[in-house]
Amino acid sequence: MTESDEPLFTRGSGNPFADLGMPDAELRLAKARLAQQVTAVMRERGLTQVQLAAQMGIDQPQVSRITRGQLRDFSLEKLIELVRRLDVDIEISMSRNREPARPARLTVRAPDAPLAADGQRDADAVRFD
Repeated sequence: MTESDEPLFTRGSGNPFADLGMPDAELRLAKARLAQQVTAVMRERGLTQVQLAAQMGIDQPQVSRITRGQLRDFSLEKLIELVRRLDVDIEISMSRNREPARPARLTVRAPDAPLAADGQRDADAVRFD
């Protein structure tokens, strides 16, 4: 294999929406993390979408949209509330930004997110920079 045959790789930022240049990438990723949690709860508990919808106080088509990542009609706040209704704790903490050169950020961590490919836990956090 010659050097020109070597595949080229670009290390991702940890946010595929940002890597694709999509608007509101941080918000999209935060919502995706919450949707992943809804799907994880459904699988872990062996629930149907109808049963999960009843627990969340919404209808089955909305659960279907969430589990398929069709999140345009759901605000971040609404998804947080729906996850909370599944008896999943949501913790919000604040701390002073000690790095004045960067904008303040918001981080959403998923409890059971898989490790990133490089072994870091960055895959379980969403940052708003």
